[in-house]
Amino acid sequence: MPRAPRKKPAATQAAAAEQPEELAAEEGKPKRARRAKAAQAELPGAVDGGEDEDMAEAVEKPKKRRGKQPDPNAPPPFEIPSRDILEKALANPPGPRPVPNLGYCCLNMDLREQKPPIFTNRDCIQKTFLDKGLPYISSLALENTRALAGIIQWNHEHGIRFFRLSSNILPWCMEYEMEQLPDYTAIAEELAFAGKLARAYDQRLTFHPPHFIKLGAEDGPLVDRSLKELEVHSQVLDLMGYPPSHENKVNIHIGGVYGDKEATLQRFAANFRRLSSSCQKRLTVENDDVPNSYSMQDLMPLHQKTGIPLVFDFHHQKFCPGTWTTKEAVHAAMTTWPKGIRPVVHWSESQEGRKPHAHSDYVSGPMELYGLEDKVDVMIEAKCKERALLRFREAQAAGPTIDTQMAAKFL
Repeated sequence: MPRAPRKKPAATQAAAAEQPEELAAEEGKPKRARRAKAAQAELPGAVDGGEDEDMAEAVEKPKKRRGKQPDPNAPPPFEIPSRDILEKALANPPGPRPVPNLGYCCLNMDLREQKPPIFTNRDCIQKTFLDKGLPYISSLALENTRALAGIIQWNHEHGIRFFRLSSNILPWCMEYEMEQLPDYTAIAEELAFAGKLARAYDQRLTFHPPHFIKLGAEDGPLVDRSLKELEVHSQVLDLMGYPPSHENKVNIHIGGVYGDKEATLQRFAANFRRLSSSCQKRLTVENDDVPNSYSMQDLMPLHQKTGIPLVFDFHHQKFCPGTWTTKEAVHAAMTTWPKGIRPVVHWSESQEGRKPHAHSDYVSGPMELYGLEDKVDVMIEAKCKERALLRFREAQAAGPTIDTQMAAKFL
């Protein structure tokens, strides 16, 4: 007669509930190895080495945890600045922006990887949002907005004057009004401080909302959600103290051809006029990287209808050029920007082993800007974020290599 399975003690059941992944990983191991690990766990100060071990070896020589040990000589972690830094920043205005003025997108890898980390895109899955509700989302938003000043300060100390804000700074922002967040007052204060600090350092901050924003769509509810998403981005910039202007642009794509480019542009223009005046004054549109989609040449009629400035992406031009050369396209884009606002261009590169459209980890150039180096701000779109910018800047300071000189002949 088979023996009935032994019932686990309550403490064991609780531990199993708290560590499902670890228990699942142990499921296929021999009993002897599992007992060895259990015996090791009972030793004072013993730490799992992550391998199957003999019982005696586990008892006599418990293995240390693997992983990178902290460097005792490492500098202390970067800290989010206090409000006091603003007075010092205002007393020491920065000089002119660098030429070219380079920026990076959304995340600072050095700050994200340090302990404690500094980053502005804390988020959660839908189930967590539904289970924990607005108080939890509000706490994430508060941490995100508080961290923004840390990135701004780091950029200042590294001579970076252009940064793209993360659209995840307010998680699940489509599901509530910002004023409904329990921490709304504190969030607004953090955004106001970050805006003041960025202006004191003469840093340009912009947005590039996600690809599902489609003002030219045929689907009414999708257009409505797109309009709301854009208004949230504009509201964040309002709270940061920025007057409506393309200096702090909110940049999007058309979002699709829908079988008729001209009709889609007409819908886009009509829906653009449904935005608030503040949001309209911030919106820009970028050329696409999909063949037969919207080249810079295709977008010029939209600018003529609406006055929307156009952002030129060099990498996208390779895949959707229209009949214009790169030089013709970038110079046409420059004419769409209002006087007194520096146009923005995007620079990215392909990488071997990835799809041609995908961004590389780093950029190496040559960055041919056709004489516009002192007239544009250049957003580097690379996987390695600020590290890509710093490496490129250092390479530029060192002078061109033979490889980049040869490559420049073919641009």
